[in-house]
Amino acid sequence: MTPIRQDNNFKYGAILLTTCLISSLALSLVYKMTSGAVLKTAAENFLILQREALPTAESFRGSAPEADVNIGLDAKGAVVGKTATASARGYGGDVALIVGVDLKGTVVSVKALSHKETPGLGTKALTPEYLSQYAGKKADKIKLKKDDPSVGALDAVTGATITSRAVSAAVGDALIKAASSER
Repeated sequence: MTPIRQDNNFKYGAILLTTCLISSLALSLVYKMTSGAVLKTAAENFLILQREALPTAESFRGSAPEADVNIGLDAKGAVVGKTATASARGYGGDVALIVGVDLKGTVVSVKALSHKETPGLGTKALTPEYLSQYAGKKADKIKLKKDDPSVGALDAVTGATITSRAVSAAVGDALIKAASSER
């Protein structure tokens, strides 16, 4: 076996360093070129979800994904409700939701923003069919029947109790945020 010469080590190190620098530069350029489009798409998707969560609103004051509560306005500029975002820990990670709330503090609609729940099981608690049971409920009724049969008005998904509880907790938090925010 022939020993590796010292000058070859330097040569291979220089090649590796050059490759890493070129790769890093290319990656940072691609990130810089696409980050604006990614942020714009995220803002557009958030606005779509806001409109689905509060369909009576024509526009939103403070409509930004990073805002916890946004005010929904009709075509004349009158307040018709709020959208609030909240998240809670589910089985696979945080479950983030956007909740449409009318002026009486009642849930209009709930939409999933993001999650990492188990496909086919935990995700059943994030389907439009499951989330629709929250519509028309006030904060005092946001409990699972399984957890508090005397107060609970909501069904849990069989096999996805942790996710169901996370959804209920996030909806409850969103209602609290909406109630405590100014018009």
